[in-house]
Amino acid sequence: MADCLSEDTEILTNSGFKKIINLSECDLIANIDIEDNLVFFEKPKKIIIRDIKNNEKMFEFKIKHLNKSIITSEKHRMSYIDKLGLISSKIPEITYIKNYVWSGKGLKNNVSINLTNDELRLLIWIIGDGNITITDNKSSINKRIRFGLRKKRKIDRLLSILNNIGIKYTMPKNNKQTSIYLSTDCSRKYIEIVSDYKNLLIEFIVNVNKEQADVLIYEAIMVDGDYENFIKHGTIRLNSTNKKFIDTISAISSINGYINNCNFRKTKLGNRELSIYYCSIIPTDRCIFSKNGFHNNKVIKHELYDYNKKVVCVECKTGFFIARQNGLTFTTGNCHLGYGVPIGSAFATKDIILPYAVGSDCGCGMFATKLSYLWQDLTPEIIDRIMKEIMRVIPFGTGIGHRIEQKWDGFDKAPEFPTYIQAALETARYQLGSLGAGNHFVSLLKGNDDHVWLMIHSGSRNLGANVCTEFYHRAKNFCSENNIEVPTPHLSYLPLDHEDGQWYFSMMNFALDFAKENRRRMMTVCETIACGMLGCTVDQEIDIHHNYANFEVHEDEISGIQKEVLVHRKGATPAFKGQLGIIPGSMGTSSYIVEGLGNEASLCTVSHGAGRAMSRKQAKKLFKVEDTKKLLEGIWYNHIALDEDPRCYKDINEVIKAQDDLVKPIVKLDPLGCIIGS
Repeated sequence: MADCLSEDTEILTNSGFKKIINLSECDLIANIDIEDNLVFFEKPKKIIIRDIKNNEKMFEFKIKHLNKSIITSEKHRMSYIDKLGLISSKIPEITYIKNYVWSGKGLKNNVSINLTNDELRLLIWIIGDGNITITDNKSSINKRIRFGLRKKRKIDRLLSILNNIGIKYTMPKNNKQTSIYLSTDCSRKYIEIVSDYKNLLIEFIVNVNKEQADVLIYEAIMVDGDYENFIKHGTIRLNSTNKKFIDTISAISSINGYINNCNFRKTKLGNRELSIYYCSIIPTDRCIFSKNGFHNNKVIKHELYDYNKKVVCVECKTGFFIARQNGLTFTTGNCHLGYGVPIGSAFATKDIILPYAVGSDCGCGMFATKLSYLWQDLTPEIIDRIMKEIMRVIPFGTGIGHRIEQKWDGFDKAPEFPTYIQAALETARYQLGSLGAGNHFVSLLKGNDDHVWLMIHSGSRNLGANVCTEFYHRAKNFCSENNIEVPTPHLSYLPLDHEDGQWYFSMMNFALDFAKENRRRMMTVCETIACGMLGCTVDQEIDIHHNYANFEVHEDEISGIQKEVLVHRKGATPAFKGQLGIIPGSMGTSSYIVEGLGNEASLCTVSHGAGRAMSRKQAKKLFKVEDTKKLLEGIWYNHIALDEDPRCYKDINEVIKAQDDLVKPIVKLDPLGCIIGS
């Protein structure tokens, strides 16, 4: 769900930056896919323009050094990099600009404009310094491109480009400046690209690849940039009276790995008042990884008490888009995405059920056990023995199960399985009591209550995935056959009074029972091994699902009446008043036992973990084994998986703080040993 930004917010579209308040449903807006930071353009799903609500808070994030601000409503989810999707009211009072200003790394379609680099350079000269002259010869109207230049450096550069391309031109004598006219035929070709208004056409901006973008940006310095500063320090700073020129470069650079800071001021030249537009462009890698500089600018958050304008926002496919306020580009949006609905979401329905709002691992959840043993008495040798024995007994990994069929009374109560996934039930007989892969784990931890804890994260294995896929296709077919439009196919649903809706509900509940029994069996193994070696007993057990749908009674936010609804939780933990829950961090960071506060605004729900700060693909490219090993010093682990490096996840302590109105922490747990399925 999108919330809102200040009325003056611009959004990057296929024709440059445009105020959201002037946006139409025909515009294509720049979506950032956070899996790879690549950009693609698509129509907005929804454009939001509304009055500020009664008692709604607005926050200003002021960049101290630049004297610029980003203004948002209290529930807008800022793309605060380490914690994607953190709402404004929960962001700390002091942060840094690097947390907000990031950009795409190029276009997803990976195409390129069919122009040479010199032809691209000429386009930027035309937009920045060119004029389109029109002559009416009665029989026809001719359009020619003219440049009026004074500086020898600029004249030499432009002539070099024209000669390289082989373009015909004339240079009439003029005492004040050097005029360069392109031939009519050559002018026609480039006018078709930039139009009579010297504005790059839609197809151009959305089809420039990264290499071509670099050519355009660096040529812009030659046209209207601080050339001397660039030669000395490599600084990219543009200044021009031509707003379209600045906007074009700002748009192209935002898509292709550069951060923008644009300014505007008025000045007088004789009796004329001129508007001067500035644009500082910084490569993202230089901004983030330098030891000092732009990225270390402090951002001070404070509440605005006198904001009385409209607020605006958009909903888009990925949930992340490139915006601009006060000339500063920043990425903003919603939260960590999943199929159909975001991971970490909870919502209620009355008469329908959505397979992908439960997710592909029905019943995935957590099991934690508190032992009577005090962690101060543990030694590295004992930890090593416990973890190796658990790893020997519990099967883990993709597709891995037991060698023999596992007995369970629940198999006798299984509902009828659809033909195409009957094999999943047979596989489940061998996978009961096994960990799985990905981020599923078994860990040994020490609590700030002085006790040793065991923890398991696992679900319904291959069974739940097959159930989700089968009934997602049935839901999609149902919506299609009944001409029901849904925002995305993964939001397809089944009525609860429909045969397939009832069938899915029973299949889902079977998967939940299987997942719970799966965790119970593994924890029994872990408890037996640990208690046997330590000579202790089990003090407490906690087991919860975080991928499921359940009938519950909640208060209607409009009428205030208690109603029974079907609450879907996908990567979300129930947090009813007094209910204990488990929120894990990562294999190298803390986890928490929490107690629910029963907050109806969240449907009594809290996050299911720290949440990923980057994709597995990104982590494998970015991290090195030796660095991950250093982060895990003092922790026993079965192997290094770069996609489970602690830096892949958001700061669990900040995540817990951000949810202080949903749960209160009871026990903080730090890892001693971890077996990961990845």
